[in-house]
Amino acid sequence: MKQDKIHDIIIVGAGAAGFFASINMPKKLTKLILEKNKMPGVKVLLSGWERANISNIDIEPERDYFGQNKKALIWIYSKYNQWDIQSFFAENDVEIVEEDRWRLILKSGDSKELLEVLKRKSKENNTDLLLEKDVKKIKKIGDIFEITTEKKEKYLAENVVISSWGKSFFQVGTTGEGYNFAKEFWIKI
Repeated sequence: MKQDKIHDIIIVGAGAAGFFASINMPKKLTKLILEKNKMPGVKVLLSGWERANISNIDIEPERDYFGQNKKALIWIYSKYNQWDIQSFFAENDVEIVEEDRWRLILKSGDSKELLEVLKRKSKENNTDLLLEKDVKKIKKIGDIFEITTEKKEKYLAENVVISSWGKSFFQVGTTGEGYNFAKEFWIKI
């Protein structure tokens, strides 16, 4: 089944990164998030032992992260850091507390509150969400991306954001599939 509508942006993955990307894009753009699980934000709900560890006060990318491209992390944190994260939640009436080892946790101790804020803000910003849409193929046809799901459904977009499928927590679906899409489009990881 092929969808005729061409979205401005399709985001693959309804986790914290996918929702946050949709929240920070211009409202006038049509956005669609495709999520393979039956519910969004599965990993969000598990963060901080279900208490929503959203960040840390003391972050230094060169000290705290492993890998070859620490310069990219320094650039990212210069654009949006732990203080910006706290401001975002304060603006949305979510209280944050600092705990041991400088962890920032929701005062409510309930990661569902975090997920609800992300879902609400995403929807307010002109974003639709479809669940149980396991993306299996992304190809570019001219200037349009065609995204095909496991059930052979096809969605069209001018832009695609892959915000899922790192290889961190396979029990919730993060099995590393996103790396394959990146390789198909010659994106270095």
